[in-house]
Amino acid sequence: AEAEAAYKLEKKKRINILKPNTIMQMLFDNFRAPVGPEITEEMVAAGNTDSCIYVLSRQAGEGGERKAEKGDMFLTDEERDRIGALELTEGHVIAAARDMFVFQCYTGMAYSDMMRFALEKCQRDGKNLTYSAPRVKTGVMFYIRMLPKALAIAEKYGGRLPKVADQTCNANLKTIATATGITKRLTTHVGRHTFATWALRSGVPIERVSKMLGHRRITQTQRYAK
Repeated sequence: AEAEAAYKLEKKKRINILKPNTIMQMLFDNFRAPVGPEITEEMVAAGNTDSCIYVLSRQAGEGGERKAEKGDMFLTDEERDRIGALELTEGHVIAAARDMFVFQCYTGMAYSDMMRFALEKCQRDGKNLTYSAPRVKTGVMFYIRMLPKALAIAEKYGGRLPKVADQTCNANLKTIATATGITKRLTTHVGRHTFATWALRSGVPIERVSKMLGHRRITQTQRYAK
């Protein structure tokens, strides 16, 4: 009982920073009959938020009941945009985790490389703003063009993205997946994979995508073309 109470409290902290209209949509659109008792309008009207939040948090995957789709390593354009449009209270870590994930979807940066990103290091190439740096993991150079949505996120945080641990981001991405009705297991690497798949399907040559990702060999990039 004590462990369950602590679990509810932790999940309540995460859910409480979502905006009320987002929570209501979560309650009645995607989670009509989740783990345990069904969430009903009567429960919400009676203010039985502990029960609702506990059920939602179990659906987020913490209790192992939520079934993630196997083999889903990238998002569709619609799923990516759904996450980008999610209303979150600014200033909280969950909003930062969402922004960094979307930034990855438009740059393909690995998480460790994103933590070293600085807008001031970008260079103007005609009308385009480009960024290049050696990868933290391998030392291989990667080259990207700053797309408008990635640039907007970078400017939002003053040119440097928030310093949030990878594990913390992944934990908050579970809540974001729940809030948007996405059953894929979201991690920071999914953002990088989403960019690579989107670029290849948009007709960007695989050699160029390989350089964007900082791969040593084309064979590393080919797995995203499947």
